[in-house]
Order: sequence, then C-alpha cells, then structure tokens
Amino acid sequence: METGEETLDNIKKSIDGFNENIQKITTEFVTEEELTSAKKALKSALLSSLERNKDKNNTIMDGKYSYYNVSLINKYFETIDSITAEDIFNTARYIFKNPPVYSLTATQKSIDANKEFLDNLCK
Repeated sequence: METGEETLDNIKKSIDGFNENIQKITTEFVTEEELTSAKKALKSALLSSLERNKDKNNTIMDGKYSYYNVSLINKYFETIDSITAEDIFNTARYIFKNPPVYSLTATQKSIDANKEFLDNLCK
C-alpha cells in the first residue's frame, strides 16, 4: 500500500543486500534444502517452457541435432540432478572473484542523497 512516504535509502539497502548475498555464497556452501529447492525451481521452469506445442516441437528439433537426440530434456534433468553444493560454491567464487560492477536506475534526488555512499563504492 502506498503511504506517500519518500525514502532515499533504498540504493544503499539494495547494494548492501547484494554484497551480503555475494559474501555468503562465496564463503558458505548452500544448504541441502536450498539446493533441493533450487533444483525443483529449475526443473519446473524447464517444464513450464514446454507447455505449448510449438515449444515442445522446438525442443525436440533441438534434441534431434544434438548428441543426445530426443533425450535432450532427460539430459538436462540429469545435469540438474548432478549439481552439488560444492559446484555452486566453486562457481560463485569464480564468478565473484573480482569486485562487482554496479548499475542502478534511480531518480537524481536518490542519487544525490546517496552520493557519499556511491562515491565510497568506487574506492
């Protein structure tokens, strides 16, 4: 519900939250529950992408020209099932080994209100 209240600290909150998540995923293994949940979500998204006949046909055609032939979807599922917490940890450490690049969309007023915080990100 809109309260009409204007807050200008969302930039800092968002970037701090982003950095906290990067710190966590590069220093801790995901839990088995998180891993299972992520795998289910990925499989659901894959299956949802096949709801229309056109999409099913495209996937079958993609499989026809792949090494896995029409069992391509099964291979996707096998690959998803094979992902481990260690795989995620190692991938995260590789992807986030360098400092992040920030991109934001905000009003000039928000940027001005967060100038000191944004300037310190560059140091």
